[in-house]
Amino acid sequence: MKNRKVNPKPDTAETARKAMNKRNKKSGGDPNMPYYYVLGGFGGLMVVIVLYFVLNPKESFLDKQVVDQNEFMINNLHNQMFTAGPNEQFEGYTMNEARRFFNIGISETPNMNTCPPKEDIAIPDEYDFTKDPKREHCVDKEVRSTGNCTAGHVLSVISTVEDRICIQGKEGDRFRLSAQDTISCDSNNFYCDGGYVTQALEYGTKYGYVKEECFPYEGKNTTCPVDPNQCREDKEAYHLLGYCIVQGPIEIKKEILKNGPVIAPMTPFTDFLTYKEGIYHPQESAFKFNGQQALKIVGWEQTLNGEAWIIENSWGPSWGEKGYAKVMAGIRDIGLDYIGIAPMPTGSNAADWEVESEKLRQDYAKYAEAQKAETEQVEGIEVEEVDA
Repeated sequence: MKNRKVNPKPDTAETARKAMNKRNKKSGGDPNMPYYYVLGGFGGLMVVIVLYFVLNPKESFLDKQVVDQNEFMINNLHNQMFTAGPNEQFEGYTMNEARRFFNIGISETPNMNTCPPKEDIAIPDEYDFTKDPKREHCVDKEVRSTGNCTAGHVLSVISTVEDRICIQGKEGDRFRLSAQDTISCDSNNFYCDGGYVTQALEYGTKYGYVKEECFPYEGKNTTCPVDPNQCREDKEAYHLLGYCIVQGPIEIKKEILKNGPVIAPMTPFTDFLTYKEGIYHPQESAFKFNGQQALKIVGWEQTLNGEAWIIENSWGPSWGEKGYAKVMAGIRDIGLDYIGIAPMPTGSNAADWEVESEKLRQDYAKYAEAQKAETEQVEGIEVEEVDA
């Protein structure tokens, strides 16, 4: 058998390099040209990216539209508790523009009168004032919208007072009170730029609330009429004896069951602006606004996730469930569980209500005097201990 001569295997890399150099010499090219192409392409891409961000700067959160269909899709895809959707109140508003609607506070002073304690009242698991038979003679009213006016503190007060007057039982008390009168004529608040709930109540205590037809709602700064007392002189004003606060969920429920809805402060989050239905609970992606919104609590119900408050807002019927919402109870950041403000209306100026008004006034005076005596007694004990 003959031995076969095996040629050694050439260096593949070296062969390829020589072939490349040979081609480059023939064409007059640069051996690094492929790398230039890559670097040039990468540089061009970076220029395009930089130009994109210069011409299309990232939108800040405050510049985002409140009513944003993309945000609704994201929320409704991941959120199992409530649905988001558009509403007329915030159509065309950015988050930054919406902030001014929360220039609202409860009171300028920290001291507010506490309501006299209620006797033991059986509290049902669920209750909805809007379905209570005792208000069957009351007129069903469309939920108001503040419009382009920061007036949630006034509208919540007016709506609550209307309900409380109505359930006093006067068949003729089917009316709406004027929120615009309080907004435009109360110089101690900030007109359409916000204000305090207690100041809107003080206005009702001192001057009374006139009917809607006296001063229809316009949702903007308007001049107080030259003779703002004309309707009051015609005995069409509804006064308050005063107002007081109840503290904690149990006392809030007792007050609603006995006397009707209460006004309550709520700390608003960005996703509350587009609530449509379900049980509201702020999402982790939501931001908290500075300030507060004043709402009317009308009841509560049990859900699969716990208890929820039923509230009436002041953003019109296109927001929420025809202006209402169910808000998860027990959420510290929202603050609905802490206090309820209870107006004490006298009803109309009819004589038969004056008797009831005087009785309420006397009951409250006795309670206030007892509280004062108890405070003085405690302060006296503290002084004696210090002196000892």
